[in-house]
Amino acid sequence: MVLAPQVLGLNAPPVDLQLMPDGRLLAFGRGELALGDGVRWEAFRQRDDDPPVNTASVAIAADGRIYAGMAGAIARIDFGPDGRWRYVRAAALPAELKDVADPLTIVATAGPDWFWSWGSGPIVAWHPGAQAEVVGQLNALERIFRLNTAVYMSDQSNGALFRLENGRFRAVPLAPDRYVDQTITAAAPAGDGSTLLGTISMGLLRYDGTTLAPLVTRGPLAGMHRINDVCAVGSGLFALAVDNVGVVFIDRTGRTIQTLDRTVDNRLARVRHLLREPGGALWALMNEGLARIIFPARFSSLEPLVTTGLSFSQVFRHEGALWLMSDGRAQRGIYDDEHRLVRFEVDTPEPYLTSLVDLDGAWVATTQNGIFRHEPGGGWTELARGPVSPHMRPQPVEPGRWLFAAENEVGWLRHSGAEWRFERFPQPGMGHVFGAVADAQ
Repeated sequence: MVLAPQVLGLNAPPVDLQLMPDGRLLAFGRGELALGDGVRWEAFRQRDDDPPVNTASVAIAADGRIYAGMAGAIARIDFGPDGRWRYVRAAALPAELKDVADPLTIVATAGPDWFWSWGSGPIVAWHPGAQAEVVGQLNALERIFRLNTAVYMSDQSNGALFRLENGRFRAVPLAPDRYVDQTITAAAPAGDGSTLLGTISMGLLRYDGTTLAPLVTRGPLAGMHRINDVCAVGSGLFALAVDNVGVVFIDRTGRTIQTLDRTVDNRLARVRHLLREPGGALWALMNEGLARIIFPARFSSLEPLVTTGLSFSQVFRHEGALWLMSDGRAQRGIYDDEHRLVRFEVDTPEPYLTSLVDLDGAWVATTQNGIFRHEPGGGWTELARGPVSPHMRPQPVEPGRWLFAAENEVGWLRHSGAEWRFERFPQPGMGHVFGAVADAQ
């Protein structure tokens, strides 16, 4: 379910999504925020006399207070009796940063630690009750994350990785050819002591604290697509926000379980953050709003993959692949290398298809003009001209003989060797037939 900003009561898409200690969701925007349970939302605006801040992310304390950066300080967001809120100074910046005029816009949490930045330059560590101090410096902050007990920081300008040691981020020795494409963009514990790491364009990696190794070797998780976030969804399964693809669900070995991609909704092409709520739903922060995702999916939506009309349709499975008959045309399911359905391709006899049926392994279609068989290499071969729009019961009455009913006639379809033929019995006035049932005889 995709929620546009207006559904949340906001004027523009939120820039951050967080879980409150009481279980509510916080969708934070520029000068506004919304709190809700996923169904009901209440929006709150910043006071008109409060200086605006281009806030990109916020931090939430255990008592439910919301913190964000402001010019020259770290702020707490306080609500007034009128429901409007404002930034209230909560902590001063370290003395060496007293002349920095630009407001802090970014905060990242890694366990109990909070790290504040402008996106480039100094990194400040502060959480309620602590003294703010500079703990590092970098060109362009990509992600701060925790691996077991250690805190790491990645730099998107050159792919560098830093680890917090004795209160300071220090460079982690990496391969000399490491570059921007290997920048770590996301991280989640794999549950076996290792960590799954997303990258800009080197795919999904596994890190055991010493070595980095690709988890998959093909598909959208093998590279060329930026992985924006990784989130554990329980039972050894993970969700990944893959840029320009959507949300991909995998197991610990990297095997794709399900995919919710941009064919369902174009807005899923830009998922920036994933958050799992205690009830089990997965929330996605997108460029254009939020999406609530139930995983595993209870049903599949095939409509975005279909290119024909859908006023009447039937779905079949033949030789492991899905077929769809819709509005007089047959469509064959096309699968990728990982055997995932990616689209339907029109593959139909002319002029108007009336039924598809498996007759002892032969994939047979009936039309206004007769009966056709699908060839293993593709395409259809006419088997017989005759009955108008016949329908056949797939169960043979005896080997090689099937009952059919068509417009104003009934009869037998017989198959012997390579020969297919009709035995027809006119039934004037019966009209068009849509199906058949059989009694005990």
